Amino acid sequence: MRRREFLYLLGAAMPASSVLADVTAKPRIVWLGTGTGSRAQSFVADLKLGLEELGQSDGKNIEFITRFAENQFERMPALAEEVIRLQPTVIVGELLTRSLSRRRRRTPFLL
Repeated sequence: MRRREFLYLLGAAMPASSVLADVTAKPRIVWLGTGTGSRAQSFVADLKLGLEELGQSDGKNIEFITRFAENQFERMPALAEEVIRLQPTVIVGELLTRSLSRRRRRTPFLL
């Protein structure tokens, strides 16, 4: 999938109800990864660049948060719980465990 198509999909996944519920709140995008932050750095940078091309800038009109398990898969359930507490608008990641998808089906997530 090309980056621009992915970004349009990301925008479509943001539920209007959560955005309209609190107009003052910035949409919160969380990147949840099983690997290391340094390994995913280029993917995260590309996503941020694509969002900026669409007028969405981290810290300005969106909040972009990253969480990584650092290749310790046993940490994923705890990280998933942490991400859920952040109440994200959308979750992006290369792999999500069952613990995340079972706990919060209302939050869209993209793989």
